[in-house]
Parts: sequence; structure tokens; C-alpha cells
Amino acid sequence: LELFKRTIEREFAHIKRVFEDLRNIARPMAMERFPLDLNRLAADVGESMRANAGAAGLTIGLEIAPGPLCVEGDLFALSRVCRNLVMNAIEATAPTGRVTIGTAVAEGRAMLRVADTGCGIPAERIETMFEDFNTTKRQGPGLGLAITKKIVDQSGGTIVATSEVGVGTTFVVSLARIPAPAV
Repeated sequence: LELFKRTIEREFAHIKRVFEDLRNIARPMAMERFPLDLNRLAADVGESMRANAGAAGLTIGLEIAPGPLCVEGDLFALSRVCRNLVMNAIEATAPTGRVTIGTAVAEGRAMLRVADTGCGIPAERIETMFEDFNTTKRQGPGLGLAITKKIVDQSGGTIVATSEVGVGTTFVVSLARIPAPAV
């Protein structure tokens, strides 16, 4: 009876997440915008996802830009972007592989990069992978990347992916960089 109860609770939580994702796709998400350090966000997500990666036989690496790298955005929403990308990378990468979370400055913008040594994405799929209900996974409604793109768009940023089948995939989110707030 206890096992049945736990199974029902777990499945109900999953259904609630799917409905929340559907609602988020259908209307703009309420997002607050505050200065935040993209380096800290990347490090925090890396730390929180280390157990997931370890369970899959993978390592997570961090390649963080020097100093604070500030952007204006919603901490919860941008953390979700990073977590979605890392979770996808973990699911696409075979044991002994590596997922790397990185930050950098390019052309005056703040960059968040999630790269993996996974199976890669065929070129014809790259163009459509940010669309709703588009998935190659056996489970899930295929909304993760659509929601990720929506959050990045609402944050005034861009997201692009490059991939080579059998080698891996890299997602790069570009956001407007702002000066570090005075302490």
C-alpha cells in the first residue's frame, strides 16, 4: 500500500509538471528582472546536477569566466534554462562522458554554454528542436527546449546549438551583459 501511495504521488507530481509546462508555453511567463551573476548561477546548477551526472556515470565540468559576469534576469527562470540544458546533456551522453557548463564574454555579451560528449543531433533536427512537442526521447512531452527558448527570448537573449553526430552537442545562450552592481 505504501509503495502504491508513493507511486501515485510521484506520477501526480510528474503530471503537474507537464500541465505547468503546457501553461507556460501557452502564455508569457511572469519573470522578474534583477542583476544576477551568471557565473554563480552556472556553478550552483553544476553543483546541484552533480548527483544526476554521477548516477549516469558522467562527470560535470565547470569553465567559469573570471570575475562576476552579470546579466539582468529572473534567477529561477534562467536557472531552469541551465538545468534543462544540463539534464538533456546528461540524457544524451553515454557513461564515462562529460558535460561542461561554461561562461564567457563574447562581443560584450554574457555567454552560458552547456556542452556534452553525447550522441549528437542530426543537422535536420537542429532547426526544429526548439518547437513545441518536438522530442526524440521515449518519455516526456517534448516541451523542455521550447520552454528553454521561450525563457531566453523573454530575457532578451538568443540560444543556438551546434552538434556533430557521435561527437556531442553545445548549446550557447547569449544575454546582455551589465556592469556588476556596486556593493
